[in-house]
Amino acid sequence: MNTNDLYSTLLDLPNIKITEVVLSKNKIDIHCETETKSCKCTICKQETSCIHQSTTRVLRDLNMGSREVYLHVTTRQFYCSDCHHYFHEELPFASPNVGHTHRQSEFMFLVTQQQSY
Repeated sequence: MNTNDLYSTLLDLPNIKITEVVLSKNKIDIHCETETKSCKCTICKQETSCIHQSTTRVLRDLNMGSREVYLHVTTRQFYCSDCHHYFHEELPFASPNVGHTHRQSEFMFLVTQQQSY
């Protein structure tokens, strides 16, 4: 099993292909991209495969050992020729416009629940 396959198995992120893993003393940067070829328009619900541009989202994920984990996910912005709408593909493991994964959100919630004030 190569390194990318190992991290892919550990992270268990659907429709994600890991392209590079960069290890440093205190963090792990995992570069990946979605495998989505088409999406349904968020307005008219028509399937489109017309890609307008790609962007990279940096998402904080759960630590691996003592290292912080950052996912650098390349996502696509699609264009719907039916209703002329631009929209980004959604990630099933992170909310739009948020800098961390759902797992990290759950962890932060559990930690704050256990805090005594």
